[in-house]
Amino acid sequence: MNVEAPRFETRVFAESPQVVGLIAHLPEVRRALFETGIPKGLLGGRYLADPELTVLAREGLASVVRFGTSGRTDAIGVAVDSGNVVDIIDVPWVPANFVNTTVGLFTRTVQALVERFPYYSKDAEWVEIDSVCVELRKIIRSIDAGAVMPDYYWPTFVDDVQMGDFSTEDILMWQRRNAI
Repeated sequence: MNVEAPRFETRVFAESPQVVGLIAHLPEVRRALFETGIPKGLLGGRYLADPELTVLAREGLASVVRFGTSGRTDAIGVAVDSGNVVDIIDVPWVPANFVNTTVGLFTRTVQALVERFPYYSKDAEWVEIDSVCVELRKIIRSIDAGAVMPDYYWPTFVDDVQMGDFSTEDILMWQRRNAI
C-alpha cells in the first residue's frame, strides 16, 4: 500500500440553533464552521476535527464551541467571548490554552504546517531537526504572532517536532494505521 503525503482538507459542520445563537456576534466563526470549513486534521493525529460540534459550558468562564480534539482527549474550539481558538485540557481548574487569535488563523497555521511536510527522516541529525523547528516557528509567527508565546499550543507542537516525534516515517505509519 502506497501512502500519500498528508494533505490539507477541511470539514464543514451542520448548523445547530444552539451554536448559531452562541456565535451570532462572530461571523468569521460561523462562516468557518458552516461554509468554508475548519481543518480536518494535523500531522499524526495531533489535532483531528470532531464529527460534530459540541458546546462546552465552563463554570465562571465563557463557553467554547468545540470542533476538534487535540491529542487524545483535549478539546479544541472557539471561545465565544473572544473568538480565540483555545485548547482545553480535561481538568476543570486548568485554564484554556491559547492556540490562535481567530479560527481563520488557526486554519492557515494548520494548512501551512501540513504543506511544509515532510519535516525530517527518522535518521536525521539534530542540526537538521533544529533547522526545521526554526522554520516552523517562523511560519507560525508569520501567520499569527500572538500564537508563539512560550507554553502556548504551537510552541509546544514545535517542541514535540524538535524531540523527534514527527519524522516522515512516523507520520506515514500513523496515516497507514488510521487509513487517512
